[in-house]
Amino acid sequence: MLPWASPPLPLGSVTPLGWLHGELRAMGDGLAGHEMDFYPYIKDSPWLNGTSEYSKLNEGLPYWFNGLVPLAYVLNDQRLKNQVHSAASTVLRLQSQHQDGWLGPETGADQNMWGRVPFMLGLIQLAEANSTGWHQPVVDSLKRYLRRANFLLKDRGAGYVFCMWDASPLDCSWGQIRMHDALIVIQWLLENARLEAKDVTMLWETMDLFYDLSDWKWETWYTEDSYQKEIPDPRPSNPIFPFLHGVNVGQGKCTLACCGT
Repeated sequence: MLPWASPPLPLGSVTPLGWLHGELRAMGDGLAGHEMDFYPYIKDSPWLNGTSEYSKLNEGLPYWFNGLVPLAYVLNDQRLKNQVHSAASTVLRLQSQHQDGWLGPETGADQNMWGRVPFMLGLIQLAEANSTGWHQPVVDSLKRYLRRANFLLKDRGAGYVFCMWDASPLDCSWGQIRMHDALIVIQWLLENARLEAKDVTMLWETMDLFYDLSDWKWETWYTEDSYQKEIPDPRPSNPIFPFLHGVNVGQGKCTLACCGT
């Protein structure tokens, strides 16, 4: 595995000052810091035993969690930390009820890998910022889930290459176009967790499966033959839409710049 081109700094090692601190403080005191109080897709998320979700991808709470963990810790805001800790405790407690190790509210054919990725990115940040309280629970949770992911990837890429809801195929390209985010989680485990040899082997294999099974690779998109300088049809119905979606593009460029891919 190649070293990081720009090694990430552990959460908590940098403290915001001046203008940046003011902007983050405004977020913590404003909508971002109060979504758990009123926003149904967060406070009533299926991840927390609720029923409110805007997409079958179940990504609402994971996105919130991945953003609130660093906000809570760089501000050292106990109210926000309490929200983070409560959500993490609930999700990990529910995971312990899944005998197969799945992380999240889905069961059976509804298990889709994408929504897990932002939540896992939040978990590894939590483990960095609060190692005494969260490092080992996070490591244990991630190992259990990635064993399940390894099983599904070997099963024709279930939940990754093809996704099924109500026995009808549904586009699952989002997990593939952002698979580098999952690789970051695996790399974090390999570098920061005490692992048995069988887990190291499983993680390497899972990393290879995530990469090899994906048809969406940014290093092939950003080439003279593939990259489209003019997009006549930017609608989601366009087969290459995952390469046009703003968030995906930002993540893809960051992957190429930061990860040395």
